[in-house]
Amino acid sequence: MVVLTTFFAAASAMISTVTTEFLVTRKSPGLIYAVNGVLMGLIVITPLAGYVSPGSAVIIGVISGPVFVYAEKLLSRPKWYSDPVGILPGHMVGGIFGLLMIAFFTQSTFGGASGATNLPNGLLFGGGFMALHQLGLEAFAVIVVGAFVFSVSYGSVYAISKMLKGILQEDEYSKGSISQAPFHDAASKQIK
Repeated sequence: MVVLTTFFAAASAMISTVTTEFLVTRKSPGLIYAVNGVLMGLIVITPLAGYVSPGSAVIIGVISGPVFVYAEKLLSRPKWYSDPVGILPGHMVGGIFGLLMIAFFTQSTFGGASGATNLPNGLLFGGGFMALHQLGLEAFAVIVVGAFVFSVSYGSVYAISKMLKGILQEDEYSKGSISQAPFHDAASKQIK
């Protein structure tokens, strides 16, 4: 069942992502959106794969397409970082979205078969208060894990930059190929 839901979510997310991008831009979405659609479907279904029906996996995949496209448009606005292949909207937004969908799409019959006998039905399957409680747990997990990952990542990069007296090597500055601005947009630097 896990393999089936995984493939269904990936396939439907790919079709949904490509279709959404075409409807938004009226241009051919290209291979990158097809690949990101598959990836988004895989990321979103990961926390759900053993707890949902194949039909729910298709619905989740279809919803994932617009989530990716609009998250990419929103997260591409800041100019202090570069994400040319959509890693942040796929992994961060997709991961959070998939985790939160547990409270909506799970079915105890599939959860029980996967070993999660105490997982309640989702809100869409009559889970009621227990599903809302599950949603609260998932949202709390997103906040705690997000704070932990940000803190450890920031601390690690800070420690490495102090030990190496900067993140970039000195010869990269002296060649003039990299701006000394603290948040240089890597996608805009000229290739010589």
